[in-house]
Amino acid sequence: MKKNKNTLLWRISKPGLEHESYIFGTIHIWNDEIEKILLSVLPYLRSCSVFAAESDINELENISRDFLLLREDQQLKDLFKPGKFKKLSAQLKKKFGISIEDVKQMSPFALYTTLGKNFLETGHSSLDEKLWDIALSEGKPTTGIESAAEQIAYYTEIPLRIQSDMLYQLVMQSANFRRKFSRMVKDYLEMDIAALYKSSKKGNKFIRKVLVYRRNDLMSARIAETANRMSVFTALGAGHLAGKKGILKQLKDSGFIIKPVNIKINDNKSLV
Repeated sequence: MKKNKNTLLWRISKPGLEHESYIFGTIHIWNDEIEKILLSVLPYLRSCSVFAAESDINELENISRDFLLLREDQQLKDLFKPGKFKKLSAQLKKKFGISIEDVKQMSPFALYTTLGKNFLETGHSSLDEKLWDIALSEGKPTTGIESAAEQIAYYTEIPLRIQSDMLYQLVMQSANFRRKFSRMVKDYLEMDIAALYKSSKKGNKFIRKVLVYRRNDLMSARIAETANRMSVFTALGAGHLAGKKGILKQLKDSGFIIKPVNIKINDNKSLV
């Protein structure tokens, strides 16, 4: 792998295999600039036998109640001291227009994720969903690297104390979080996976261990297994690619040749 090569697309091959596969780093939002990146990688997707996302999009639509909601005998107010909960309620209404009463049984991490998406997304689509839909529309087999159940298991493993702290910090320091999210999008559009990796390393160590490193181990093993059998276009969060524990490094260590692919952006094309 070449260092300091900004790209989101990587070709993976191995001596003895007649086919090549690709790994594409995504961001879980959608806008016009990201559409241009998608259009630039479509030829590579079409050259592969299978499309793989982080998880099966259809499965995620039936996401587990265990992730979205607290136990029936729990509410958000039970996770905070009274003074802190009062501040959280007031700022949630002021900054996001959300009444705490309407989300009182949401898990803190589910609410944190929802609020985070509000910083960035236009509509309800994401790059991952767009790729999935295109693959389906062209009759390409689709699969998830992880099952929805496995993803939910990771999220529910996060202690409620950590979830509550994350939610409180996001709501109380929303301007800082908005700047961080905007920086992440800038890094993505610049195709700087090293910067995205550094961003993924920041924050709670438990979250990093569970949601980044452990998932990297699982996903790299499954990508390798699939790429050994057939050509697969894999789309997953760009923050998982770089670093010593990143998926590209793990695939290289398992015998694959990893080469960056220069993405050529065409400003004149669109999906419509």
